[in-house]
Amino acid sequence: MVNDSISAIYRDSIFAFSERFPLNADLTGFNMAIDYRVIDQLTGESSDTTVTVQFFVKREADAPLPDDISIDCRGKATLDLLYQDQSLVGKEIQENMTELEIRLYPGTDVPRSISTEVLSSFDNETFSLKHEGDYWSKTFTRKVENSGNPGDYIVQHKGVDSIIVIYRNPKLPLDTLRVAVPFGISREIILSDAFYFDTDADGYTSHTFFRTGRTYYIQ
Repeated sequence: MVNDSISAIYRDSIFAFSERFPLNADLTGFNMAIDYRVIDQLTGESSDTTVTVQFFVKREADAPLPDDISIDCRGKATLDLLYQDQSLVGKEIQENMTELEIRLYPGTDVPRSISTEVLSSFDNETFSLKHEGDYWSKTFTRKVENSGNPGDYIVQHKGVDSIIVIYRNPKLPLDTLRVAVPFGISREIILSDAFYFDTDADGYTSHTFFRTGRTYYIQ
């Protein structure tokens, strides 16, 4: 606990707070209390302990850092959806793009495992990403279906839909990245028949009939 604010996430040596602590122009005082439990692995006995610490933060322009203090900043993470190494963000998914790839660049804070959600009108799949050097990746299959089958790792969706990829930071669940890419089946008019007529016998076509299914077009 720092200044009556309890940490939202804690581990053995890391504490994270969901709110910020404003600093005064000169000195800012902090009161920190750490509650922890020690368990004897041999006897199973445990004891609870609280450690209290008071410290001050001084604002000073261009102040050098002491040797025992370091700054650890997490880089900005980015999420992408690709087809054959080409980003689809701001574009559309085509019918031939059956295999899509998720890529997450997590910045400097690299966890041991990363999971993402992929959503559509019919389906909701969760994929585990594999570490591929500078980024985390997973390739999955998409398919146009009339219903979804969650858990089969195939994203089923409508003929006109959007595929949505969501990453939630396991340390801060409200810290999320979201990418949505639309999908739509292209419409093509196929000519089944075509007829041309020379009604005045001048050697030139007077008009032409095109038939697509049961619809006729006159030119």
